Amino acid sequence: GLATDYCVKWTALDAASLGFETSVIVDGCRGVGLQPDDIPRAFEEMMGAGIKLVASAELLLAGDGPSSSSFANATERLPST
Repeated sequence: GLATDYCVKWTALDAASLGFETSVIVDGCRGVGLQPDDIPRAFEEMMGAGIKLVASAELLLAGDGPSSSSFANATERLPST
């Protein structure tokens, strides 16, 4: 999802509640913001659940982005269709 205060928030909260180490790439999403405080409140909720908020530039500079080998390893575990 792309909507910070809906899809992203609930997916991240679900992942964190299941024990996954969870990060949200802040500049990769945008909020709907039906109410003025919806977006900041979504970020606060996510941080309160232990979700790390990062910028895409941080990942690129740190070299933590997906590599072709990690993608290949992940796709090997997918069921064939």
